[in-house]
Amino acid sequence: MNVAFVTYQKLSDLTPSDQLAAQVLAQRGITVTPAIWDDPTVDWNAFDQIILRSMWDYFIYPDRFAQWIDQVADLPVQNPISVVRWNLDKRYLRDLMGLGIPIVPTVWIEDPRQNPRLIMEEYGWERALLKPTVSGGAYGIQRITRENVDPQRVTAMLEQGGLMIQPELNEIQQGEWSLLFFNGQYSHAVIKYPPTGGIFVQSQHGGTTESIIADSTLIEQAAVILKSAEMYLNTRPLLYARVDGLLIDGVFTLMELEVLEPHLFLDQVGAERFADAIQALI
Repeated sequence: MNVAFVTYQKLSDLTPSDQLAAQVLAQRGITVTPAIWDDPTVDWNAFDQIILRSMWDYFIYPDRFAQWIDQVADLPVQNPISVVRWNLDKRYLRDLMGLGIPIVPTVWIEDPRQNPRLIMEEYGWERALLKPTVSGGAYGIQRITRENVDPQRVTAMLEQGGLMIQPELNEIQQGEWSLLFFNGQYSHAVIKYPPTGGIFVQSQHGGTTESIIADSTLIEQAAVILKSAEMYLNTRPLLYARVDGLLIDGVFTLMELEVLEPHLFLDQVGAERFADAIQALI
């Protein structure tokens, strides 16, 4: 059996986390081949499964990526292409909010006449984040205050795609939770912290991550979010999902449901579980 772990140019050898999963699969007779999503020489028909893993530049080339997922749409891709298309744009959060899922306060900006300063005044936000709805790794996010809002920036961002505004939340200083699920079953959790004085938890922005034991209430809340999404999308339990959120007044509040290309933070046990999930597909 030959499985593709889809990645991008800067990670042609995969992440250390994914390498660990590849080693486990190799011990089970399943070959993992790193495959760069926009490499025209890759024969995608050669794989028994195509696992989307670390295409961490897709949001820089959204049109090219959309063409690529159309190209592989009829192949055994995980997570399914229908789910990928839904998860590409963070406006999917509106769908989950409509299902009663608590999400971080968000206003969707659809028109340049929507003034972020007025939005911030209406909701009492002193500081906020302007975010492209197609993004990853904090790409393109702007930190703003009521005093430094630039309407031309809003117009320019809207010309590139969707736009959303969220308040800076103090709860981020207590860490952002990530709960990992494979084939709908909870596996493990990490908590990600921003650097002192910062708000971004990604390692390239100085953030740090630690493994943590999540309590049953938190796991249950995250599982409800994932199950609600799977039912909404009318799909089988997803090969992988990462449910990211903050604890706000004791409630797990969703920041993102990552079912496209999340870092899985695999240790040996997590890698075994991920390998189990892939083997079950095959």
